[in-house]
Amino acid sequence: MPAAEWPDKGYDLAVSIGASHTWPGSTPEALEALRAAVRPGGRVLFGEAFWEREPDERALAGLGAEPEDFGSLLALIRRAEAAGLRPLQVTVADQREWDLFESDANIGRDERWAPAHPDHPLHDGVVAAVDDRRTGYYGGYRGTLGLAYLVLSA
Repeated sequence: MPAAEWPDKGYDLAVSIGASHTWPGSTPEALEALRAAVRPGGRVLFGEAFWEREPDERALAGLGAEPEDFGSLLALIRRAEAAGLRPLQVTVADQREWDLFESDANIGRDERWAPAHPDHPLHDGVVAAVDDRRTGYYGGYRGTLGLAYLVLSA
């Protein structure tokens, strides 16, 4: 079911890692919904992208993003506070974690699929998408887009 329609409340913990898009709107709406899902004193673990530094044209093109799609780390923390959540801990994925994520998930998953399915009608499109993603990451947004993990108290 869509996240915005989840009826239950009063949880001890709500977790959203890189999934704020599952709520209508944007990050503020996701944070408000997560806040509503936990009991007073409950926790929210929220993972969200932010700009580590001002994105240049290569970074924006690599992501297919606009500068306003993400804010700074401080802006993300302030959005959580505006939703009634207090940051207990803030950590950031390091470059090794990002590289592993891109290599294993976004790039690696399809890179491993392609040699196993050389005659599949989608093969050439998958290979092209992998090449585009690799170029976008290593030639664009690597080191510019960050991922923060916020442990928040309701």
